[in-house]
Amino acid sequence: MSVQTGVELPPGPASERWGDRVAYRWRVWRHAPNPLWVREMRQSARLLRTPAILAVVTILVTLLMATVGGGMASGTASPAEVGRTLYHLYFSVAYFIVAWVGPAIGANAIASEREGRTWEAVLLTGMHPALVARGKFASAFTSMASYLAMLAPVGALPFLFGGVTPWEVLVAFVFLLLIAALAVAFGLAISAQMESLRGALLVALLASVPLSGFLYLTMGVALSGVPAEIWPEVPRSLGPVWLPSAWTHAPFGLSFVLLLVLLPAAVIGLPGWLLYELTRARLLSVTDDRSFGLKRWFIVASLLTLLTAALPAAFVPKNERSLAVIAGMSGYSSFVVFNAFLFAGEAIGPSRRVRVFLARAKRWRRALGPGVVEVTRLQLALMAFAFFAIAGIGLAAIHLTPGTRRVTMQTEQIVVFSAYALGFSYFVIGLGAYVRSRSTGGALPRIVLLSVLTALSFLPWILAAILGLLNGSTSPGDDAALIAALSPGYGFVAAKALSRPDPGLALIASMVASTLYACFGAGLGYAAGARCRRIIESHETLLREADERLAAEDAAATAVRPLPEAAAA
Repeated sequence: MSVQTGVELPPGPASERWGDRVAYRWRVWRHAPNPLWVREMRQSARLLRTPAILAVVTILVTLLMATVGGGMASGTASPAEVGRTLYHLYFSVAYFIVAWVGPAIGANAIASEREGRTWEAVLLTGMHPALVARGKFASAFTSMASYLAMLAPVGALPFLFGGVTPWEVLVAFVFLLLIAALAVAFGLAISAQMESLRGALLVALLASVPLSGFLYLTMGVALSGVPAEIWPEVPRSLGPVWLPSAWTHAPFGLSFVLLLVLLPAAVIGLPGWLLYELTRARLLSVTDDRSFGLKRWFIVASLLTLLTAALPAAFVPKNERSLAVIAGMSGYSSFVVFNAFLFAGEAIGPSRRVRVFLARAKRWRRALGPGVVEVTRLQLALMAFAFFAIAGIGLAAIHLTPGTRRVTMQTEQIVVFSAYALGFSYFVIGLGAYVRSRSTGGALPRIVLLSVLTALSFLPWILAAILGLLNGSTSPGDDAALIAALSPGYGFVAAKALSRPDPGLALIASMVASTLYACFGAGLGYAAGARCRRIIESHETLLREADERLAAEDAAATAVRPLPEAAAA
């Protein structure tokens, strides 16, 4: 019987098939919705400030739209131009409302429970942390959706002037809802990490305001002319809200599905999934397997990033394929560095409860168990596979190009850059594992990683510049600049040097630096594994000694005071 609806719950699925289980989940959601979502929706319905805030926001946006539209209509602008301008103005304002209000609502979800001393009551209900995370997300997203529902009638003002189609407005609202879900998940992940509501709100706003502006300028304004370059049917002046217009004007085909459906879904879905896993991991106990969901996300994101980095080499012009491969490897290297920070808080090893669970689990599940050694092996395996795959696809595309000189030069560029990226990525993963094995939490390893990477990015170039000035060198190709080979950006310098008739010592310096990085990474990884094994063995020894002491105390108590059954006999 559902507590919320008073309806008897349906029986479990009759089979283990995926379709039957999805249908069962749908019936359960209809008859027994998430209790946290129901509770918070009832609370928000009783608040008088909720409709007041919605009304004020709607009135302000309406006045802004009417002022801009009236000013343009009284001038020389055509009605279609006024309609397009109001369309971009409305969805730009709605985007910033979603990007700022969504994280604030999400940050209020869990931190308010902890600050109000009601979080323990939520834990005592026995709900799984995943259910708690979904309930908090559903309630915050519903509140954000109510803002968009109140603002929706204002979005009909562009229809008074023309210039936009109903499909553009509909698609824009769909993507606005997806962005709202991502913004709420971002605030919820911050709320799960914070103990204070004020701290969670401050961090959410300080992060969302500059990040939303950066994404608006890069993903909106800067990319507004890209669809016209790909599809001639798309108008050139799309404006910042270009994705719905590209949907309505671009012809349906493979490029439409890849660039306008799958790519936006990955750009929104992968960060949203990661934020959910971070929230869920933070709500789990320290004796649980917190990293399993993150590892699942890491495997899927690695494969998608690999495809994104490797496929452009097959579609760009023939003389630019090496540049496409280098750009793809550079992007995947950034992904490797991000995951080194992500797994810097990995547990040293599994707890007793997790080991008991893994002993009965399948082999693939045991491979994704918690531990610094396990996550390091996973990162190294996927990293090596990705770099070899990107280089292999790029070389296969390049060798289809006629002309021996150009093919040889592009092949050398890919080999040199991939060797450097592979060695440096190996070093980053090994350094992250070693620092984590020497610390008791995840903050210190991330600080050390950031400090080391920042120093390696700038100090070699500064030392090279100083050495070049002392030797009287002014050209970046001089031998004085070879000390900069320790910088992560030197792979680009070595690849560019191969395009000259005489590359100088850049090739040798790049190979030496990549070898040193790989050796240091292997040494740090081995030292991290050895230290983690010693820590686990010491912990197991302490647990065995504690079990032996407890068993001895039980035996002594039984010998001194016999059991009631023995006394009766």
